Amino acid sequence: MWVSQDMGDINRFILQFKQRLRDILTKNWCADINNASRCCTYGNFKTLLNPESIAIPFNFRKSLASFRCSSHKLNIEIGRHYGIDKEDRICLYCFINEDNLIIEDEYHVFFICPRYDNTRRNYLFN
Repeated sequence: MWVSQDMGDINRFILQFKQRLRDILTKNWCADINNASRCCTYGNFKTLLNPESIAIPFNFRKSLASFRCSSHKLNIEIGRHYGIDKEDRICLYCFINEDNLIIEDEYHVFFICPRYDNTRRNYLFN
């Protein structure tokens, strides 16, 4: 278009232009998620740039959004605020009760930590 100064079919041009803008936005969004340490968990849950359609009560949606965006009080996030090395942000429960040095991140709490076994049984795997 810049060389010939002619758009040809204007409707086709507009569709292609909009698609190109969407592609650039999606590429930049993916790069931002992959390059930000805080977005590691978010990138595991959110792979497409589109609105969510989750039919769950507001308080659960709010909790899920906080969890996905690392807006919580787990050591992986608290340690980031205090400049603690990632490998030192351990789960205190597992360290005290099982002498296990494991990073307290979202995956550990959600699927592994024995402290939350009852919660997982009650809410996740019914």
